[in-house]
Amino acid sequence: MHTLKEEKKKNETLSYDMMHPTFSLKASQLPEIKDWSVGKKYKMEIEVEMIGSNKDEYSEKQELSGRFKITKIGVEKEEDDAKKGYT
Repeated sequence: MHTLKEEKKKNETLSYDMMHPTFSLKASQLPEIKDWSVGKKYKMEIEVEMIGSNKDEYSEKQELSGRFKITKIGVEKEEDDAKKGYT
């Protein structure tokens, strides 16, 4: 699993390229979020389908980006987390 880092230098504003990817879910799509708190971290597992890709021709790096559709999503049960040492 990759840990994503926001690469911000001192006195620099965070650009779009440096931000973590985000996505939104409704409670009807993932009922567990009803019991979650803002600011806490949770482990999720997602299955995605790649639906597009492109290189940013206007960027110096010409970095490849991908567009994904979430096809499955799940959350480990608390008892599973305790067995694995997650808290």
